[in-house]
Amino acid sequence: RTRTMSSSSRSSASFRAFDVETLFPIPSGRITAVASHKDALYVGTTDGQVFMYEIEEIQSRSGEVRWNTRQQLQTTFGRGRKNVEQMEVIGQLGQLIAICDGTLWVLKMNTLETINQFSLPKGAPVQAFCSGVLSKRAGIKGLSDYHLCVLSKRKLLVMKILSINTVIKEYTLAETPTNLLWHAGRIYMGHRKHYMALNVESGDLITVHQTRGSDPHMAVLNDEVLLCDGHQGMLYNLTLSEPKPIEFSQSVHGIVFRHPYLVTLQKNQLEVHNVLDRSLIQTIPSSASYHLTGQGSRMILASSSHVYGLVAVPLKQQVNELLNKQFVNEAIQLFEAAGKDREDFDELKTDIYQDAAWALFSHLDFRRAFEFFRRSDADPRTVLARFPGLLPSDCEVRQAEITVSMLVTKRLQKGRPDNAEIQAKIKTKIQEALATLVRYLEEIRDPQDPNRAKQEAIDTALLYLYVDLGLSRKHINNFASNENRIHLKDAQTYLTRRKMWYTIALLCCYRRKYNLALELYRKLGTNELQDGTYVGLQETINILKTLDDCEVLWEYSKWTLRKDLERGMKIFCSTDRRIPLAAGKVLEFLSEFGSTPRQIYLEFLINERDNKDEQYHTKLALLYLDTTQALVKLKMQGSQEAEDGSLGRVRRKLLDFLTSSKHYNVATVLARVRGTVLYEECIVLYRNLGDHQLAVSILVEKIGAYERAEKYCAAIEDAEVRDEMFLFLLQLLLRLPIKKSDVSGLSQPVLHLLRTYARYLHPIRVLGLLPKELPLSYVHSYLRMAMQESQHSLHEAQVKSSLMKTQHIRVKSDLMTLRNRSVTVTSNSRCAVCGKHIGDRVFAAYPTGTLVHFKCLKETDNEVDPSTGRDFSKYPFDVSET
Repeated sequence: RTRTMSSSSRSSASFRAFDVETLFPIPSGRITAVASHKDALYVGTTDGQVFMYEIEEIQSRSGEVRWNTRQQLQTTFGRGRKNVEQMEVIGQLGQLIAICDGTLWVLKMNTLETINQFSLPKGAPVQAFCSGVLSKRAGIKGLSDYHLCVLSKRKLLVMKILSINTVIKEYTLAETPTNLLWHAGRIYMGHRKHYMALNVESGDLITVHQTRGSDPHMAVLNDEVLLCDGHQGMLYNLTLSEPKPIEFSQSVHGIVFRHPYLVTLQKNQLEVHNVLDRSLIQTIPSSASYHLTGQGSRMILASSSHVYGLVAVPLKQQVNELLNKQFVNEAIQLFEAAGKDREDFDELKTDIYQDAAWALFSHLDFRRAFEFFRRSDADPRTVLARFPGLLPSDCEVRQAEITVSMLVTKRLQKGRPDNAEIQAKIKTKIQEALATLVRYLEEIRDPQDPNRAKQEAIDTALLYLYVDLGLSRKHINNFASNENRIHLKDAQTYLTRRKMWYTIALLCCYRRKYNLALELYRKLGTNELQDGTYVGLQETINILKTLDDCEVLWEYSKWTLRKDLERGMKIFCSTDRRIPLAAGKVLEFLSEFGSTPRQIYLEFLINERDNKDEQYHTKLALLYLDTTQALVKLKMQGSQEAEDGSLGRVRRKLLDFLTSSKHYNVATVLARVRGTVLYEECIVLYRNLGDHQLAVSILVEKIGAYERAEKYCAAIEDAEVRDEMFLFLLQLLLRLPIKKSDVSGLSQPVLHLLRTYARYLHPIRVLGLLPKELPLSYVHSYLRMAMQESQHSLHEAQVKSSLMKTQHIRVKSDLMTLRNRSVTVTSNSRCAVCGKHIGDRVFAAYPTGTLVHFKCLKETDNEVDPSTGRDFSKYPFDVSET
């Protein structure tokens, strides 16, 4: 066995794609034709024989591939020393097609037994053939869709492979082609001066390409057809328009294609091109070879006496060779094209993409490098190891010896003396690397990833990078306070050096290290620490308002109350707690901060928590009262504080509470109000106690609100109490001094009361209260209205009495009627429920007269008549029905 290595190439992206390996010598004759299919190799010779070999691929530990071959079968066509001129395997049919002595032979590919043969009449020889599919159906093809096209002089004969003796189409040509190729419903024919294409269905014949007079060679490359013309090949698509050229060093004598490689046999060498960019990647000396074939994964080269294999260099080795030469695009393109059908593609992809990423990284192409790191799903810790100080202190991946700074410096200096310009470029490139690293980490971070250590490294590095690159504090703080896996201990050390106390507190808070966070917030709020404009007040409130009863709550709420009482009270006036705080404990705690916080808390307790405890309602009322009395006192002293509307607002709040609440101790509050100038409050309290006389007395004697006193009395619901209160009001009004203008001898409030509410004032009792010397003419209008009201009340009472008497008579009549009703039970009477005779057993009767056993009545719905179905709960019995 010998291996021939590649020589120099005209392409800068050259690499070793194949090695030539000698497989075996032919045992007899000379080689005239070669064909292969999967692991089977067929060799035709000058003495009419066909040899079949099996190829076994062996891969060494180093990854190198070798082929072992052994002869399996041998057959002869029995035509003496006649050449086997052409062979082709139709794998789908399991057949080997060959030409020998002008006859077309069909053999079984596994046994080399002859299935059929085809000869033309009058001794016309079969010169060449090609195979293809001819079907109008889409999708999977049947065996009958495979056809052969046979060339004999200037005739083309088309037949089904399964019945080659039946010609279904025949075409006559103007000249005899050298070779044939069937592709996509066309038969391509190569002539020395041109290539032509025949549409098998329609018979249309067109000239595809004019040549320079060289030998024609053709091959199918994926969906395109390669037509060779001297030192150049033309790639035609299905439309046969706009061909793409491929340049060769010499004229082509043979072609074989294995995506993405095009191998051409030339006079003294083999050339390997990459069809993706049509570049030459390898040249292999091969002076004695003149047969080249390949179907499936095998590429075979043969001289007259020996057979050689074109053994592909392992794909990863090819790619790495390109990567080492910094042809990253070409390496990735090659891998994705050649490896996409491999079972280990995903496994290889990870390694190759990482190799590509590091190659780009070493050449400072950071944008593309990180793109391949992402696509390869590389462990980001191996990347972060190149950036000093970004990995967590307890990370299992150690810092790399060659850092990005060292790499950039080495690449940009290139032995040149250090100067300011070089240093500026180095700094700029490092900043570019850091910025690209940030984008990469942001793309791959996933706080939900079960690999906690990896995510910890990502988030910790991002925090450091955000700070080092000068991102806004808002961005950094938002990152620290939301879902993350930042290494807390390392981050505290890092941020402490930069005095970013507020960010540390946010991070501690997210990790539920509330004690640490609250202490930092307290120091910021009390100016023990400085971090810009951050004070931590609202953040402290947000934490404490959710905590249940604990020492931390009481300790850290003190400074918030001293800093901002109103905002600090949100800690206690919160509905976010799972278990509400004990109200008594809160009030005791707040007592050292004055009455205002207790008042705020009691308002929350009563209004938001709907607390109905008397002691808390009473406490709130007394707090309102204390504040009101203090402001009243200030007002009497002429203080401006009581003149800015505060007194009115506080007093309105007190009155509203005294009016709306039903749960405070009225007597306790009244004891504090009685004897003060808070008359309105006294009125509300006396009304709640039911002491209407004192309330009305204040309205008349203290406030002088006579009409309010009238409305107060009118609002009393109890008629007897209301009438008494109107008489009491009249007595109070009669005590008022008489003005000179009151010619009637009665004050205007008295006259207004008599005119407006005459119906509530009993005339006899009123006359007893009025002065005896008062002329009746002055109260004539009152007496008239009072008499009318009295007469109306009398008539109304008489009507009601008559109606009641009528109702009484009707009820007595109905009672007599019902008492006179009876039912007759005979020997034939039956129970409406069970149908048995009533007999002498206890029975019951429905209002309609239906009889049932008393036992049956208890067992059924006694509201429904079992005979008529009438539901007495919905349709009650009326006496008129009797």
